[in-house]
Amino acid sequence: MAEPVVILAAADVAAALEGAGFAYAVGGAIALAYWGVPRATVDVDVGVAAEAMQLPELFAALRRGGCELDEAKAAEAAMRGDFGCRARGVRVDVFLPVLPLARSALERRVSVPFGSRQLWIVTKEDAVLFKLLFGRTKDLADLERLFSVHPEALDRGYLDGWVAALFTADDPRRATYASLLARAGLS
Repeated sequence: MAEPVVILAAADVAAALEGAGFAYAVGGAIALAYWGVPRATVDVDVGVAAEAMQLPELFAALRRGGCELDEAKAAEAAMRGDFGCRARGVRVDVFLPVLPLARSALERRVSVPFGSRQLWIVTKEDAVLFKLLFGRTKDLADLERLFSVHPEALDRGYLDGWVAALFTADDPRRATYASLLARAGLS
């Protein structure tokens, strides 16, 4: 059976980044699937350790990996910390480490089996934190499922520290986190 095009696109992007020496971590639905929460996706989310002065090299690496991108638009978007391109017709959202959490996630990334190769992905804890940060309806559903898969294995110290740093006491995402812990029997 042929691999889904989104998986092939992720592998192409990963190989291109590795070939150019960029540290990266795939997140989103691909990381969720590894952590035991598979769901359909139509895009690839990837954090890349690149600074603004490295954008030309990053764009060149992505192009070598088969990505299509408008460099002027991508450079403008990168100033806010992310930009998009397409690989094999699949949208690829590239996130740069402008937030301390993004830098931490890149430092903590893990290499996992991915088809016939290895792929760097975000840890389960960082997947939780990004889902809390974005807070969309689908993110909340993903969080419910993430906390149902071996919640006792979560690094609570890391999670608690980041939740305190990211969200004020009255931020509803803090209450969401507390509720997830309680339902998982971890409060």
